[in-house]
Amino acid sequence: MFRSLICAVVGHRVNRNRVRHDGRDFIGHCKRCDTLMVREPDGWRRMGRDDSSSYDGTD
Repeated sequence: MFRSLICAVVGHRVNRNRVRHDGRDFIGHCKRCDTLMVREPDGWRRMGRDDSSSYDGTD
C-alpha cells in the first residue's frame, strides 16, 4: 500500500528491463506497485480496459 501511495504522489516508474512488445504496444509494469503500463508517444500511462484486450497476461 505504501508503494502505491508513492506512485499516487510522484507517479509510476516503469521497469524498463521487463518491457515487452505485443505487436501493437509496448507493455511493462511499474517498479513500485506492479501496475500494468502501456507506452504512448508522449510517455507511459496505466493500462486501461480498452488496452487489456490485446494483453494475454503473460510476460
